[in-house]
Amino acid sequence: MTDPTISLIDGNSFYCSCERVFDPKLADVPLIVLSNNDGCAIARTAEAKALGIKMGDPYFKIRERCREQGVLVFSSNYTLYGDMSARANAVYRDFSSTIEIYSIDESFLDLSDVRPDRRLELARDLRATVRAWTGIPTCVGIGPTKTLAKLANHIAKRIAPLDGICDFTDPAEYEHWLCRIPAAEVWGIGRASLAKLEAMGVDSVADLADLDPRPVRKALTVVGERIIHEPPLVARIEAHVREAERLHLDDTPVPVLAKGKTRTGRLWTVVRNDRPFGGPEPPAAAYFYSPNRSGAHAETWLGDFDGIVQADAFSGFGRLYEPGRKPSPIHQAACWAHARRKFFELADLKKALIAIEAVTRIDAIFAIERAANGLAPDERCAHRRARSAALVADLETWLRENRARLSAKAPTAVAIDYLLKRWIAFTRFLDNGRICLSNNAAERSIRPIAVGRRNWTFAGSDAGGHRTAALYTLIETAKLNRIDPQAWLADVLRRLPDHPARRIDDLLPWNWTQPQPRQIAA
Repeated sequence: MTDPTISLIDGNSFYCSCERVFDPKLADVPLIVLSNNDGCAIARTAEAKALGIKMGDPYFKIRERCREQGVLVFSSNYTLYGDMSARANAVYRDFSSTIEIYSIDESFLDLSDVRPDRRLELARDLRATVRAWTGIPTCVGIGPTKTLAKLANHIAKRIAPLDGICDFTDPAEYEHWLCRIPAAEVWGIGRASLAKLEAMGVDSVADLADLDPRPVRKALTVVGERIIHEPPLVARIEAHVREAERLHLDDTPVPVLAKGKTRTGRLWTVVRNDRPFGGPEPPAAAYFYSPNRSGAHAETWLGDFDGIVQADAFSGFGRLYEPGRKPSPIHQAACWAHARRKFFELADLKKALIAIEAVTRIDAIFAIERAANGLAPDERCAHRRARSAALVADLETWLRENRARLSAKAPTAVAIDYLLKRWIAFTRFLDNGRICLSNNAAERSIRPIAVGRRNWTFAGSDAGGHRTAALYTLIETAKLNRIDPQAWLADVLRRLPDHPARRIDDLLPWNWTQPQPRQIAA
């Protein structure tokens, strides 16, 4: 088996580059893109950076300077950026069969099967093809781990003679740059961690790589050790989740620290759980972070997944279900628990008779479903057609008859419309035994975040949001597999320094075997 080789390809000033693609007159013009509600600068062209505009500068403070210096200012257009990201990733798939979409402008590609003497040539072809087909300029970093690929990408962006490509699988290039990169540039090392590292005599990435893992764990906790040794456990869990035929999807707000206040980011969960239809594959929950609730983030993370998604009726998911989606549209399965909740609130608070009857009818469908839990897909379909289909048909007729008697603005009418406007998505479970009646699997995975917010209050930055998502991925996947997360992580981190990278799957929660305590001879 070949040694792992990972490439990180990153769109340069991605949001600004997207704007330039559709208006060539913007080439060489200083340009910035603002965050939601035009709060601060979140993307800058090289020309804008040269004028001293910093990432995160509040727009009200730089508005006058932008006007005086001729800097063009754009409001963020996440629909455009999501579409351009999808186009770029479609190109990446022509160069690698295994892709991990890390963010809207960054993707990891597995180049392990590419001969060492072909890697630079492939990287050049990749950059040229992306530029020709999408108009987006990119840089490519190559390394044996994601952290080193990220560092190589950092060098490729900043050293012009490298022409946008840096390869850390080349020992000479690796040694040359490692001692020249400050430790602060390592992906995931923040200011507090940097102060601890400096106290340990760490100045460069080379110093960091030479550290004994034990003092790292003591000084920087599990997160710090993971950053340095970087087992691709999160990436493997994410890949396992994307291989499912049916996924559960949900999100929740998370406060993110900003200057003098907090702003609202999102943590998303994507759950694979095949147990309800007797599937043999282990369950897993992958989390990812985004700075806002644009559906483009979910679209980017799902990549070329083309199965079934169980989710709420969030309008941002609409593009996932479009017939023209590449490689093919995702099929939506709506959540009956969510629909029932709307009626339950009316029945409980207002004692609405139609709502009470609706809850009773939906409860009857759930009662029948309990007997199908754990059956194979074909058996679940047969069970549903024999016992549930008639109840569902009667419910539709009853809903339409009562809806005709209500005004459009009546709360009960709104609850009925929620069901009837999505009737195909709600009734898809009758013909597909893999679909569950509810999206409770995702809601259960979101609950620890809602509870945890009371303790950790907020994420310190967008980078902190990404690290939070990675930790939830590890912890909640262990729990889904009935593994003690603390025992598993402690053992995995102890074994990582000497564990072969090609056997990383041995450490996944569903493959892990807890070490037995040694017997002490009498």
